[in-house]
Amino acid sequence: MAMSFNLVMGLFLGIPVGGMIVFWFFFSQRYNKYIKEDSKVWECEFCLNVYTMNGNEDISKCPFCDNYNKTIVVNG
Repeated sequence: MAMSFNLVMGLFLGIPVGGMIVFWFFFSQRYNKYIKEDSKVWECEFCLNVYTMNGNEDISKCPFCDNYNKTIVVNG
């Protein structure tokens, strides 16, 4: 059975793109449940680590490099 060029190219491009969309959707839903509404999102100015912490502090300590940072995004 001969397959047309359009069918081969459609499968060649469609399957990986479809897999990436499913992968993106699965992991975007998975990681959103870990951020609570009252938590703040921080980005370290030194090592660029992004982390969350609960509380009302305006300055926090990075868990990786111990640098002090100001909050960048407040959820809720």
